[in-house]
Amino acid sequence: WQKRFFLLEDFTLYYWEQEKFCYANKEASGLLPVGSFDAIKQPDISCKKGPVFELTTEHLGKGKKIILASETVEAMQEWMKHIDNINFNRAATIIISTVEELQKRNINVEGIFRISGEKSAVDSLKRQYDISEKPNLSQTSNIHTLTGVFKLALRCMQEPLLTFKLYERFVRIYTEKESAQVNSTIRVINFLPHRNIVHIGLCFLCGKRF
Repeated sequence: WQKRFFLLEDFTLYYWEQEKFCYANKEASGLLPVGSFDAIKQPDISCKKGPVFELTTEHLGKGKKIILASETVEAMQEWMKHIDNINFNRAATIIISTVEELQKRNINVEGIFRISGEKSAVDSLKRQYDISEKPNLSQTSNIHTLTGVFKLALRCMQEPLLTFKLYERFVRIYTEKESAQVNSTIRVINFLPHRNIVHIGLCFLCGKRF
């Protein structure tokens, strides 16, 4: 194990070999694009220095991962919470920016969300978001590339906006009478985490013209 000092800023995790450099605006020893991490969990690994958690990301290559240890359980949980929030906000950023760009265009396109965009173009856009870049979506001519990165952002979330816990309750709404569905939906939405409700509202406002 090697001791490192970390700073979490925007969608990036910077690290230094010495604590004094972390606070002296010295160039970081390295950085990790946290926005691209697809999983955060506690692996079955022991460390005398403290509790361990694991980060995996496609940018490291298939099967590769980063193992981190913190000094206390509380510190580990705090780090995991903040990284999860960044992942969540990154997905929301992708969703909102792509919808705003779609609104500027002719959206009367057959299969706008059904037809897949070119995989390499979709992955390239997502990669720019992952490393904290803000791609110029107006330069993306293929509308299915935009909807493709929109759908990919949703699929890459650790937990969907409607959450696994409430999934069955949302499904059951469709078995109710149509007159009762709106009120039932509102009741279930109120059980969602606050951040999910905020982002669902933002997506609805951005996409109300679809």
